[in-house]
Amino acid sequence: MKILVKGQEISNVGGLEWSDDLENSSDCISFTSDVQIVPGSQFALIDENSGATVMSGIISEYSQSERDKFNYSGYDFGFFLNHNSIVRQFNGIKISDAITTLCREFNIPVGSIPQMSATVKKIYKNVLLSDCIKELLELAQTKMNIDYYYMTSSSGKFNIKKYEVIEDLSAYIAKTYTMLSQNLIQNPNITVSMEDLRNQVVIVDSSSDTVSKKITLKDDESIKKYGLLQHVEEVDKDSTNNYSKLAQSKLAELNKLTTTLSMTMLGDYRMRKGVIMPINNALFDIQGDFLIKSSRHSISDTKELVTVNLVKYDRKKLG
Repeated sequence: MKILVKGQEISNVGGLEWSDDLENSSDCISFTSDVQIVPGSQFALIDENSGATVMSGIISEYSQSERDKFNYSGYDFGFFLNHNSIVRQFNGIKISDAITTLCREFNIPVGSIPQMSATVKKIYKNVLLSDCIKELLELAQTKMNIDYYYMTSSSGKFNIKKYEVIEDLSAYIAKTYTMLSQNLIQNPNITVSMEDLRNQVVIVDSSSDTVSKKITLKDDESIKKYGLLQHVEEVDKDSTNNYSKLAQSKLAELNKLTTTLSMTMLGDYRMRKGVIMPINNALFDIQGDFLIKSSRHSISDTKELVTVNLVKYDRKKLG
């Protein structure tokens, strides 16, 4: 890996790490160098083997621990989503148009945003731009009965992307050959949990000043087994909303145990949030498709070590 600032490669880079998370609006990076870089400078992290840009963003701060050693941290352009608050009212605008409008208002370059016909009627006051867009995206997916879109700004522009399956995630071994990363798994930790399970869903009208329940749907067998666990979903009043279908979709999504997996391996820069990683590892008896929720990459000598947190995911939902 190499780091470019204003098109020039930075020398003597050490301690290089970068990470991402589906719950966060921006990816972050840290490294050391003997070169002094001014905060606000734009950088690009480049994979030397493929020439691909892994991340573009800005250096946000540095500290100096020794005479010729500067410790840097930075973010992709999601930094601006997290550092702007908004005041905005939407009156039935399409959610994809609402998100595009917000980005342009704050001079955030926009890449690709899929058309989302679901609409929004809501007032946002003193809300972080990142939280607003995240809520809008969640609302659109609830109304559209999908769950595969996520936001990312690692390319230097704001994008809403669809989860993707990558079959050949591999590690370079001594720069001479590659091996599938799943064959290099170390210390996997599998967790099966009911923490996120919900077996009763209530749909309410978010645009009403009073509590207006539209529908309640529950699974009696699940309640008998796990106890009552309720989820409340706020949806604005819209003639196109099918509240019964929304409740059924949300209950199907939440009324189940979740299987999560964390592990470390020699990795691939493409091993990032939003990627579905098929695993068939006989040694640890791990099989299935797993969505990467977060990743942390570090460079040691010529090796790229990756720690990922994953959740089992049905790729059929991608359509």
